[in-house]
Amino acid sequence: MEISVWAVKLAMKASIFYMAEQYIPTALSAIFIFYFAAVADVEFVGKINYYLSIVGILSIFSLTSIDQLLQKEIVNNTTLAERYTNALISIKIVSAILVFLSGALISYLFIPADTVVFLILLSVLFANSLNTIRSVLIADNLYKKQISITLPWSIASFFLKMFLVKHGVSAGMLAFCFILDFFVVGGALFLWYVRNYSYKFHVDLEVLKYFWVEGKYLFMSGAVLLFYANIDKIIIGKFVSETELASYSVAFKLLSLYLIASAAFNLGFVRKLKSSSVDLNKHCKDMLSFSLLLGLCGTIVSYLLSPIIIEIIYPERYLDARDYVRYLSPLVFFSFLLSSTGRILVVKSYSKHAFKRNLYALVVNLTVSGVLVLEYGVSGVLVGVMLSFLVSSFLYISIVRELRDEFKFIILGR
Repeated sequence: MEISVWAVKLAMKASIFYMAEQYIPTALSAIFIFYFAAVADVEFVGKINYYLSIVGILSIFSLTSIDQLLQKEIVNNTTLAERYTNALISIKIVSAILVFLSGALISYLFIPADTVVFLILLSVLFANSLNTIRSVLIADNLYKKQISITLPWSIASFFLKMFLVKHGVSAGMLAFCFILDFFVVGGALFLWYVRNYSYKFHVDLEVLKYFWVEGKYLFMSGAVLLFYANIDKIIIGKFVSETELASYSVAFKLLSLYLIASAAFNLGFVRKLKSSSVDLNKHCKDMLSFSLLLGLCGTIVSYLLSPIIIEIIYPERYLDARDYVRYLSPLVFFSFLLSSTGRILVVKSYSKHAFKRNLYALVVNLTVSGVLVLEYGVSGVLVGVMLSFLVSSFLYISIVRELRDEFKFIILGR
């Protein structure tokens, strides 16, 4: 596929800023987790990651996937920005309260010894509600403003977390270190928002109905995506051991430094991907072309470099993590493809297919991982993860005729 000059210029401007805004905090988070994993008990590292995976699934109710729809609507009609953003924040806060109360009851009944740790991690749902404000900045292409708001606070929270871990704080405080970034950055975003817009807590039923009608499949798609993005760690923690989960989590955290670029990259194309744009297919093709190139490069770099990094950081710990990160490296390519095709499905109003492809991927992941983990341990889970990403990023679009024809037209123009 030909990559136009426009695509390169755009990617080198907005997309690189978005990558920096997402990548630098993720890199700092990775440094913190690598340090935490080096000084903490290995089983505690595994336990924290096990609970984080459960919280990751419960983050379904943060309604993060609906943010894409919000960005789309703001791009098409900027006058709706304040009303829609206020309503979505309010809806997310209500959802967070309900989930937190339910989580408090369930954790008290089933994991009383770890209730405090789990609830501290679960409180991230409240911070996630403020993350909606990013959509306003993204839709208006205020990438420089966004990075100036979020990056300094991410750096400040990083140093605070490192200080707390170094001085051996309690288990509950260590758990809070894992969500501190979300509260600090969310607070900074909210302060910017109230200075530029008027926020009022209001569950706008009309807006809620609109988001449900237009975004129900997008929500279900995001829910399924979160589920199968975390289910591998839960399976390993439940059926293998917390020690192996710790090694797997270290490998996956390093891999996230590559994966985050895939999500941040296509944000630079949001303004160009208007459903009414006469050049929509051209912009989609440019985004796909550059995604494939970056995904391939990222996979090669991860395969060659990541095992060496883990060996340097942990010469005597997490020995299996070196093999895990090597086997997981192709996820970088699939992740770029998954993110870009997902953006196109939203813009082209194929949200139903976005949901179905993730649902089928989840079924593949659960089936393959659930069967193979009993016989092959973590290796069986790796097979399930790889197949699920293959299904969601490529096979589903290739098999469904409607989508195959659509992407064929985007790529070939016929």
